[in-house]
Amino acid sequence: MPYDIRNPSSSQDLPLTGLLAPAPGNVPEQIHLSYGGSAPGSYGGQQSMYVSWTTGPSQVALGPVTLPNVSCTASVVKYGTNPAALTQTATGSATAYTQIYIQEFGFEKNYSSPSIHHVKVQGLLPNTQYFYTVGDGTPASTSPVLTFTSAPLPGTAPFRLVMFADLGQTYNSSSTLSHMQDSLAANPEGGAAPHLFYAADFAYSDDYQSNGTFTGVGDYMVWMENVMIIGWPNYKYDSPQYAWLQKDLASVNRTVTPWVIVQFHNPWYSTYSYSDFKQMDCFRQILEPLLYKYGVDLVYNGHVHS
Repeated sequence: MPYDIRNPSSSQDLPLTGLLAPAPGNVPEQIHLSYGGSAPGSYGGQQSMYVSWTTGPSQVALGPVTLPNVSCTASVVKYGTNPAALTQTATGSATAYTQIYIQEFGFEKNYSSPSIHHVKVQGLLPNTQYFYTVGDGTPASTSPVLTFTSAPLPGTAPFRLVMFADLGQTYNSSSTLSHMQDSLAANPEGGAAPHLFYAADFAYSDDYQSNGTFTGVGDYMVWMENVMIIGWPNYKYDSPQYAWLQKDLASVNRTVTPWVIVQFHNPWYSTYSYSDFKQMDCFRQILEPLLYKYGVDLVYNGHVHS
């Protein structure tokens, strides 16, 4: 949709529309990139990149939905520094999920995702433009040639990134994106900000009841140039993530990495009294001393829309 710069007084959801027809066969869609981090024992996020995409249709229905057979489609990334010679290959795997409701109110539609592919591309040179395609390895089901640039080595300032949260799917969402683009375009160095970090929320349940929870199975931390960025979801002293964070903060060489940024969704401090404030105050009492101890420079949050 076009950008909406009218700035309405409330964040009204965009109306629901029918699902777009998927690309035919196994043609890739929804291609995304995320930093895979550095090799063990080294600084810099330049050495790997995750490439993700989807194939096949999703399903939305009041009745039964079925998962795609993810084992039938390969996950292949071909890449190189010459767009005419993608001589290197990385492979991965695919997954899928369903969201099933109990039809308590009679309107909750079930959902089955398309096949979701993930491939980790490793051994990348720093600050290098790579060209790549994704697909199942056959010409008929391969994307056009795309490009990304790996992260520079630590210490190569200046470092630029975009951080935001709670984009949603409202009329204000397009206004937020428009402001971001205008700000980058007005940048005296050409608006180059190759890194984007999103502090959630990724989804809004609206009128749908809770249908269980998902537990994260890993932690997220990445070094880029002279910055270390940590994603943090757990609140407890005795959690594996607390031990992981303490160990990694203690290991940071602040000469090489002078900036350490932590992001999580709900804020510790806010002038707005929201429903989670007590929970977050408990979180603050547990984690804030650790961040002060190791000199974390910036904590970035979302959640409070006011």
